[in-house]
Amino acid sequence: MQKKLLAMGIVLIILLAGIITFKTGAISTALPLEKPKAIITLGEDLTDEQKEKVMKVFEKWSKGKDVHFITVTNEEERKYLQGKVDDKLIGSRAISSTYLELLSGTSGIEVRTENINAITPFMYANALTTAGVEDARVIVAAPFEVSGTAALTGIIKAFETVSNEKLDNTAKETAYEELTETYKLSNKYGQKNTQHMFYEIKRQVIEKEAVTDEEIKPIIIEISNHYSIDLTEEEVDRIIALMKKYQHIKLDTGKIDEQLQNVTRNLAEVQGAVNNAANIINQIINFFKNMIVSLQNMFS
Repeated sequence: MQKKLLAMGIVLIILLAGIITFKTGAISTALPLEKPKAIITLGEDLTDEQKEKVMKVFEKWSKGKDVHFITVTNEEERKYLQGKVDDKLIGSRAISSTYLELLSGTSGIEVRTENINAITPFMYANALTTAGVEDARVIVAAPFEVSGTAALTGIIKAFETVSNEKLDNTAKETAYEELTETYKLSNKYGQKNTQHMFYEIKRQVIEKEAVTDEEIKPIIIEISNHYSIDLTEEEVDRIIALMKKYQHIKLDTGKIDEQLQNVTRNLAEVQGAVNNAANIINQIINFFKNMIVSLQNMFS
């Protein structure tokens, strides 16, 4: 009886495998869908060798896609950054390069970086929500380490090209200010706390529709204290001036949270991995401590 059941089971598995194979074959014979479009922006001053380096970073995502190339000049980078950051950060050459592809609706913004040492993926993503960029995969890369402050120019240019949508100038200018202000304060107070502080302040200002100094300042003080950041009066005033500009842009917290879901999840995963590693190390240390104590007791 058991042999009969086993034989029937084998036959059933073979039949199911045939059905699955048949269905898979049927799907594969369908007409191919249009290749998803992607834009790569290359800094105008990259050498051929440097272009090859950044293209190697992008090839994981660009493979099989309809990729278009555009150039970003140092003049374009200076258009929004001149006077907002140290001139040395802008430099005289366009080096930072970007890859951007549109994702399906409600996918949110994904950001990865390579050789970018001053701007985190979260900083880019937060500023991009201000500019009006939505549902996009963004890779920012350079052939060697650079600050990355000028890369926002390439990202926005790529998004406007691939989406055929012109973003609001006020929103773009505010996004640049947000990014540069976050960068300035992160140098003093650390990237992690500063980027989260800016996100929370921005979120509450929009949610509470705070528009006056008296409404915005308590929000800044409360959140900066939460992150143990002791802002100077001059820094508070700069943030207030920036926050006032959000009232001229159509932003809502639900949309911001939706767009930042990927970067916030990645941050949580990284933090979780760090915590797990720390726990494992502590367990190993405790194991050897206990072993030493046991050996001491044996020979005492």
